[in-house]
Amino acid sequence: MLRASSAVRFWCLACLLGLACGGCARLERRSRGPSFEDRLAQVDALLFLRADPARLEEALVQLDELMLDMGDDPRLLSRLAMAQHALAYGHAVAEPPPLRLFEAGRETAWRCIYQDPAFEGVLTSTGGLISPAAAARIGDEHARCLLWLVANWTRWLAIRDPAGFAIDLRPVQVLADRAVELTAGDRRAQALGLAGLSRALVPEAYGPDLNQARGFMLRAIEQGPDNLTLSVDLAEYVYGPLDDRASFRDTLERVLATPPEAGGRWQLENHRAHLRAQALLEAQR
Repeated sequence: MLRASSAVRFWCLACLLGLACGGCARLERRSRGPSFEDRLAQVDALLFLRADPARLEEALVQLDELMLDMGDDPRLLSRLAMAQHALAYGHAVAEPPPLRLFEAGRETAWRCIYQDPAFEGVLTSTGGLISPAAAARIGDEHARCLLWLVANWTRWLAIRDPAGFAIDLRPVQVLADRAVELTAGDRRAQALGLAGLSRALVPEAYGPDLNQARGFMLRAIEQGPDNLTLSVDLAEYVYGPLDDRASFRDTLERVLATPPEAGGRWQLENHRAHLRAQALLEAQR
């Protein structure tokens, strides 16, 4: 990072005295070199390589620096929520991963989405009820935050006993459906998988629609075959409860036959998917 010039330091001192604060901020930003877009591209490059803990740590450091400059910009919060999910799902040593990591990602994503005044207004008018009408107010600017909100929240529910948190499942389903509408490509595949998972997690006492969940998940796998987590979720949360042993085993064996590195951007998550697949197959023996 470039050191501020004497003139800039003088201007910053004036700002501390209550003089010319706006000018100080503008001059300081100009003195820092790379543009916001360039710095964001650097973060994206590091997040793509998030399977390497050092790259993920550097991404978090750079995000922290950017947020000191830019505040709670949705582009930064969405990437932070993604990084927190990567820490929780991909890099956590414990099994299951610590809930606090998913909680952190969920809270980061909420901070982002609450910036949308239309969404916040509808939510306030309904007493906090996350209805389809409220979710429909979430726009493209917050689509990535929405996706990582659903990802962190759904994984949190999968670790907790869903029976004790059934009240959370309907809001998650509503938000997952909106994420499907707002996303494309492999992000849409991820959103479809989460929409299916949120339905598969419904406790048996409440009558889960596992056929509907399976439909979502199969569409997700078709659109995002590189993301092996989608297949493991299908086996664990749909084929397992349906006692479809053949599909359960075939799905998990296909996962293990696919190298994690073949997933490109999903390499980290694919390593976790392999560990889950091995554990599930061993438990069935």
